Formats: sequence, C-alpha cells, structure tokens
Amino acid sequence: MTRRRSYTPSRGAFAGQRFPSEYAYRQALATLRGHRSTRAMREQPIRVFTTQQYEGLTDEQRESYRRALNVVADMRTKRWSLSRATRENGTDPDTVKRYLGSVFRPDGRGRPRVRLVDKHLRRLLVHTTTGDRVLDLTDSRQASLIAEHANALRAFARTGEASTLAPFRGRVLQIGKVKYQLVTDVGEAQRIVESDRNEYEIYQSYR
Repeated sequence: MTRRRSYTPSRGAFAGQRFPSEYAYRQALATLRGHRSTRAMREQPIRVFTTQQYEGLTDEQRESYRRALNVVADMRTKRWSLSRATRENGTDPDTVKRYLGSVFRPDGRGRPRVRLVDKHLRRLLVHTTTGDRVLDLTDSRQASLIAEHANALRAFARTGEASTLAPFRGRVLQIGKVKYQLVTDVGEAQRIVESDRNEYEIYQSYR
C-alpha cells in the first residue's frame, strides 16, 4: 500500500470513487465504519424496566422516554394512531419504538397497536393521604390510576366540585408491601391545586 498512487476501489461502499491513495481510501472506509457503528449504537433498543435502568438515562433520554410513554398513553385512552400520537407529543415512531418496542403489536392490517398492559417503569408524583410521594411504578395499570387521579385534581381545580374526587375514595395504590391511599379530602386537594409548583402535574417527577 502506498500513499502516493491514486486508488479506485472496484467494490464496496466507495466502488468507482477515486482516492488520492489507497491509504486515503482505507481512512475513509474506517470513518464510514465508525459512523455506522455509532448509528447502530444509537438505534439499539433502550430498556427501562427497573429503577437502575431509569437512573442510567441522560436528561435527554428521560425526556424522550417521557414523550414515548405519553404516546402510548394517548394511543390507549384516545385511540389515536401511532403517527398522530407521536405528532401530538413532539416525537417520532422510531424513537418511541426504541424505548417501548415491546408494547406494540401489529393489527390485522399490519398497523401498530399497543398492548393493554406493560411493565415499563414510570416515575410519578403521587398525592397520598400521608403526603406527596415520587414512586417508581412497573405496572401501566397503576400508572393509569395515578393519571386519572391527577386529571380529577385538575377538574377540581377548574370547578371546585368535590364530586370529581369521589371515584377515588378508598382507592389504594400498592407498591410491594406498602399501600398508599390517594387524596380525596377537599381541604388537602385545595392545598395541592393552589400550590405554586402545580403539584397535581404528575409528569414533573420524570425530571
């Protein structure tokens, strides 16, 4: 191999392209392989099923994961398509599938649909009778209950009607052996919705 004589590969990614030397070709080939390797790493699925895996995410990844979870939630509750849900949440299908690929299954026409339940970790702010708690949940049904409770608090903030909280009286969230009862007391709910930090917004706890 020499650096002085021009070189034109007959096959491969640079077939037919002239390089000032075979050395330059080898350098370009190595760079291409590096780019491909980096791209492959970026496209690898990211698993978030445990607290340790969640803690290992960067701030940017946590934001992408949060948006992906919102996409799945909207597909379940609003019956949106994947394309609409990603558009509404400011993300894209590839990113969502990178974090939550196991949630999806094709329907009869090959379109992506979400399974009814998943075990991906959600870190949520929960308003309980013993105070606010940031909990790591690994059951999407529990996460849905917390989201519904947050929606009830929002409705209470708008209307002041205690009836919005009535469906959650006696509702208990169990994490391991610990049980948490959700806030339904009007006075406590008023404290939450009047907070300057908008504590009834559960998604702040993803940060």
